[in-house]
Amino acid sequence: MKLINHWLRWILGIFMIFSGTVKAIDPIGTSIKFKEYFEVFTEYFGFLTPLWDVLAHNSLSLSIFMVILEIVLGVLLLLGVYKKFTLLTVLAMMVFFTFLTGFTVVTNK
Repeated sequence: MKLINHWLRWILGIFMIFSGTVKAIDPIGTSIKFKEYFEVFTEYFGFLTPLWDVLAHNSLSLSIFMVILEIVLGVLLLLGVYKKFTLLTVLAMMVFFTFLTGFTVVTNK
């Protein structure tokens, strides 16, 4: 079981580093995608419009932060340090991006 956990941690770490690196190539594209999400969220969750406006205004900073976070989490997974924090943060990111993907599929936006 320990060997399986080790390999899964390595696979996830490599995947996170690869994914972050791909996004790092074009952080502006990631920023544009975030802005699109925030515009759609304004339609569906209008009561949070001030939040979506702030996030849309800071989407480039958010995309750069997400890229750095993704790469750092991948490295932490490979190194096997801060395991609890790293795994909880990776889980939170997966839930967040799964929600975004599901929301895109459901709303066709």
